[in-house]
Amino acid sequence: MSLTGKTINELPLLSSYSAGTYIPVYYSGETFKATQNTLEPIKKWKALLTQTGPRTFTGVTDPDLYGGLILGEIYTIDSYTAGDDFSNIGQLLSGVMNTTGCVFKVTGSTNTDYFYPSTWVSSQITSQGDLIVYVLENTLGFNIIPEYPGFGVLDGVVVFYPDDNNLIPQTSYMNAQPTIPYGFTPQIPNLLTTIDRQILAGILYVLDPSLGLVSDSLNNTPVEIIVYK
Repeated sequence: MSLTGKTINELPLLSSYSAGTYIPVYYSGETFKATQNTLEPIKKWKALLTQTGPRTFTGVTDPDLYGGLILGEIYTIDSYTAGDDFSNIGQLLSGVMNTTGCVFKVTGSTNTDYFYPSTWVSSQITSQGDLIVYVLENTLGFNIIPEYPGFGVLDGVVVFYPDDNNLIPQTSYMNAQPTIPYGFTPQIPNLLTTIDRQILAGILYVLDPSLGLVSDSLNNTPVEIIVYK
């Protein structure tokens, strides 16, 4: 006997629930409660990584400006042009907004496709260039810590490892989707990954067309660590 007397196709679709919402499960003549987290065969950590290094831009028509300013990146206005306005996307960190010497952080959400100032004709700004990690999902039960550079000065290498001496389970793999970064347009780099559960969650290599390691070239690059239960 089923829970409702209806077939699967006759049941309404459950929507607007979270990963922890209880779901009734009928199995071997008994009814159990489960959640999406317990039913899914995998756990995952998913994030967007950006590491463009200090880079200077001179307006929305700058040929090196790819997809607007970077969410979470910190910029300094080196030379301000009257009329330019960064206040619509900038969280002021120091100085006075829209003046030379002003330091601001780009704010918003990943629901916004491009982050452009409301007016930007010719003010010169420079990015801080640190590694920016925007975590989209984490069901591993512990945090993943990316570092750039990893151990020592290694161009083009980002190291991922679990916090608090956790180990990445052996049933793991890492996936990285190539994106077109600064300095590569229109060439797309190769992204290779490895797993070492004792030390690292993985290493991501960015290669130029001559197969040399290159730094400062991640632009909202999707990276995913998947662990099978």
